[in-house]
Amino acid sequence: VAVRDAPPGTLRVLGEDDGTEVARGTVDRLGSLVFGDVDQGATFTVRGKIGKEVDALQRIIDGMHDLAMIESGRAIMRLIESPLAPLIHEALDHLDEEIERRKLEVTVDIAPKLYVLVDPGQIGRVFTNLIHNAVKFTPKGGRVNVHAEPAPAERYGEAVRVAICDSGPGIPDEFAQKIFDRFAQVPGGETGTAGLGLPLAAQIAAVHGGELKLANPGKPGARVECRLPARGDAAPG
Repeated sequence: VAVRDAPPGTLRVLGEDDGTEVARGTVDRLGSLVFGDVDQGATFTVRGKIGKEVDALQRIIDGMHDLAMIESGRAIMRLIESPLAPLIHEALDHLDEEIERRKLEVTVDIAPKLYVLVDPGQIGRVFTNLIHNAVKFTPKGGRVNVHAEPAPAERYGEAVRVAICDSGPGIPDEFAQKIFDRFAQVPGGETGTAGLGLPLAAQIAAVHGGELKLANPGKPGARVECRLPARGDAAPG
């Protein structure tokens, strides 16, 4: 049965079950059966390769589970008035190794005294996904900038805008409306990703009364903006 045709609750069960550990145990047993004790090096190689595939599959399952929870309204959001700067810096900390490996120049420009009414853990995932997306599309030695400022008060009331910009090739016009769709893959990025990071980030932002948008389609250096409410009455009605 295809995942999209599965009955309600299937994604929840898959996500909550510790499938990764079960799969890893199976990989270990298969390695022992195939190689026995003859070639430990080959066993470790096979385990490592299959283990990476297991991790990739688990990320897809987790992403689908999280999207299903949010879209069904079952995700629990604990809104707290939170300082913005620590959320952004924590997201950057998660990506330190990747940024160093690519030798990227990362600059952060956050206006003082910015607070957002959010679930810190969920919005931390949004920032991590957005910055990781910028990092993976930026060539080695390139630049990534994170800029945050108060947003003009439109229908959202008081809000803040966080812009993540990179020095990569940008997003072609034909993909501008697709990057927030499930499993969308934009040419020029890393292969092997599930294409769920941006859709998940967009859903989390929407639940908070915010939004994500690509601000400069078709131009070099993508600029993705995240708008979030700054006060409890900032969510659109």
